[in-house]
Amino acid sequence: MDYREELEKLGKFHEQLAQLEEPAGVNMLRSGFMPDSPEALREAGIRCIPLIASGDMDVGDAARDRLQGILVKLRSLPFSAGSRDVVGELEAQLREHQARGRRDTLLGFAAILFLLVAIVSVALWIIRVLTQ
Repeated sequence: MDYREELEKLGKFHEQLAQLEEPAGVNMLRSGFMPDSPEALREAGIRCIPLIASGDMDVGDAARDRLQGILVKLRSLPFSAGSRDVVGELEAQLREHQARGRRDTLLGFAAILFLLVAIVSVALWIIRVLTQ
């Protein structure tokens, strides 16, 4: 199969993906069509970026897994100047998404910790006021 056929098949894959409900779409995203040619793999990786940033945790995780698989496959192929740039850009997007996820988790923990400290402080203040 040449890369034009793979690009066409990739387009159909994404059309089907857009029509599916979440559980089936997530499964299809994780285990669906994976091209072999470098050109189609680059396109598949680029199409994962908006899915990663979609805001839906399950879809984003599935797209991240797919992008990691695409990157593994791209790295196993002989490099050209263009593919090296695309792999670098896709890896940067993946790292940025992972860093954003860690940052969001840390902010969530910080907010919970702040609320707990505030609740304990108010409780201690109430106890102090009532015991006087």
